[in-house]
Amino acid sequence: MIDGNENILVWTPTYQYVAEKIREKKQLRFIIAPFIKRDALNELLNQCEDTSQLEVIVRWNKADIVNQVSDLEIYEDLKNRGIPLYQHSSIHLKMLVFDSNWAFHTSGNITKKGLGLVENPNLEVGAQIRLNIDDWIEIEKLLYGAIRIDDRLYERAMRYREDNKLNPASLPPLTFEEETEKAFSRLSLPATQSPEQLFSIYQDPLAFHGDGDLYASFVHDIALYNLLSNLDRDEFFLHLGSNFESHPFIKAVVAFIKDEGSVHFGKMNGWITERCSEKPTPYRWQLKPSTNRLYDWLVYFFEEITWDQPKHSQVIYWNASP
Repeated sequence: MIDGNENILVWTPTYQYVAEKIREKKQLRFIIAPFIKRDALNELLNQCEDTSQLEVIVRWNKADIVNQVSDLEIYEDLKNRGIPLYQHSSIHLKMLVFDSNWAFHTSGNITKKGLGLVENPNLEVGAQIRLNIDDWIEIEKLLYGAIRIDDRLYERAMRYREDNKLNPASLPPLTFEEETEKAFSRLSLPATQSPEQLFSIYQDPLAFHGDGDLYASFVHDIALYNLLSNLDRDEFFLHLGSNFESHPFIKAVVAFIKDEGSVHFGKMNGWITERCSEKPTPYRWQLKPSTNRLYDWLVYFFEEITWDQPKHSQVIYWNASP
């Protein structure tokens, strides 16, 4: 058994290590690799009891697709399991990220030869490593730079593979881009409950390693608002407030509240839902926690904004200066 508290090298077959870590209830949060084959990916997914936090990132450049070093059909498998798939054209890294701030960085792709699941596998090596806050921020940045694959982009990739399979030496351009009629994502909203909670974790991140969801929310907000290390309280809130207030989504929300004068929770939640770029669009109930957190952040940084709960629904107000 591999000691879960040490940095250590893991040699072929690396699959045994990964399966062991999944069985130890270390939830998978990210699978990142240029090449991902359907059979190998399903070997990993079949070990997972809980994939609710998992996201998969693949390269899928035009040569990868036509030469079938990656299987496009992983999109269908992941969609059926409710797992989002992202495309990032620049990745060369191969990494599995677990809960509890551990990751496995490996030389092998997510293929049966790369994981050591065939008779003559590739000779690969990986390192079990503890993640720190800077690592999580880099992972968040990688995710921000990726394109969420939906049915439209999947079908485009499938057509490209079919149209060019007989002439792989001379490939036309292939681009992935998200639809732009909806300008924002729920990733544009703060994930921690309040700015004060964010600063509390910022002061001592190690104390919160044991709470995976809260720590992930902290990392999300640090990356979203581009906060540097070692800021004192005044510097922290100066940078946070400036970056929060200038974020395009926040500016749009504030303009909406100002125009309306007052907005009940259901209307605000619906307005945010309608502007989310995720495919499929989140249900309104899925965004309620994000909207609730946003109220506290808006009140913290905008003195013109208040909210109360006169009956059973929160109402947010724009209070014009006298």
